[in-house]
Amino acid sequence: MKTISKIACAVALASGATVASATPLTELFFSQAAGWVDPVVSEQLPGDVTFSDGTATGAPAGTQTTMSWSGATSGTSMISIDSYDSDSSPDPQKLFDATPTEWNQGDIWAIDRLVQTNEVLSGGSFGNPTWVANTLANFRVFDDAVGGNEVLSDLNSATTLEFWETENTGTCAGSPSPLFDNGDGGNCDDRYLVNLGAFAPLQFVQDGYVYEIGFTLINGNAYDGPNGTGNVVGSTLICGFPTIVDARCDAEATPPAGQVAVYTPEIAPGSTEVFVAAFWTAREVPAPSALALLGAGLAGLGFAGRRKKVKA
Repeated sequence: MKTISKIACAVALASGATVASATPLTELFFSQAAGWVDPVVSEQLPGDVTFSDGTATGAPAGTQTTMSWSGATSGTSMISIDSYDSDSSPDPQKLFDATPTEWNQGDIWAIDRLVQTNEVLSGGSFGNPTWVANTLANFRVFDDAVGGNEVLSDLNSATTLEFWETENTGTCAGSPSPLFDNGDGGNCDDRYLVNLGAFAPLQFVQDGYVYEIGFTLINGNAYDGPNGTGNVVGSTLICGFPTIVDARCDAEATPPAGQVAVYTPEIAPGSTEVFVAAFWTAREVPAPSALALLGAGLAGLGFAGRRKKVKA
C-alpha cells in the first residue's frame, strides 16, 4: 500500500510539472494575404465568372482579389477579398478593447473581409450552387513586428466556398431557404457554405509555451450601395458555427452537419460583408522529465499490481 501511494504521488507530481520556461508572449503580430482561384461554375449560370483587380501583396501566385458573375442579359454581381495585418485590421472588428493597439491573448481581430456586391441578374435560370471556388491564402504570425521574426506560417492554404444565388423574384425560385428573409422585408437571401474544418486552429511552440491560433467568423453589415458603401440596412447571418448563436438561425436556416452557412440579405443593388477573424491563446508545455516520470509511475503501478496478485 505504501509503495502504491508513493508511485501515485510521483504520477501526480509528474502530471502537474511543466517546463521551466520564459515569460509567455503578451502580444503577437500577423499578416494575411488571400485571393480567389480555380472557380467551378454551374452549367446553368447564364453569364461568365471572371477575375479582376490583381493579386494581393503576399498572396499566393495566380490568385485574384475580385471575382464577378453575371446574368445573360443584365447585371453583374461580384465578391472581393480585403486582407489585413495586425497594423491595418479594421477597428470595429478589434473586440474586447475600446481602443485596441495590440493583438493580445484572447483578442479577436479581422484577417479578411469578404464583400459581395449584389445586382439584379436576369436571363436564364440559376443552378445551385452558382459557383464553387477556393480562397488561397498565406497567413503568417510574428513575435515582434509585422514582417519580423516569423514563428508560424500557413502558406497556400485553400478554403472552398460554395455560393448559392437567388433569382431576385417574389417566389424566391432557386433560393436555398425560400421563406428566410433575414429581417429585410421578405426578399430572398443568397447563401455561402463552407466546411467547418476550414477553421481548424494552428499551433507553434516557443520558449516552453504552446501558442494556438483560432479562427472564427464575424457577421458584417448590409449596405444599400456597392462595395460596402451607403446606408446600413441590415446584416449578414452566420449559422452552424459552434460558438456563434443567433436566434434567426431557425431550422430553415440551419446548414448541413459540418458546414457553416452565411446568409446575405437580398439588396439589389447593394452589398454585404462578412469577416474572417483570428485570436490566440498560450499554455505551458509539460516538461520531458515530467512525462518520463509519469511513464515510470504508470509502469510501477502495473508492477505493483502484478506483485500483489502473486502474493495472493
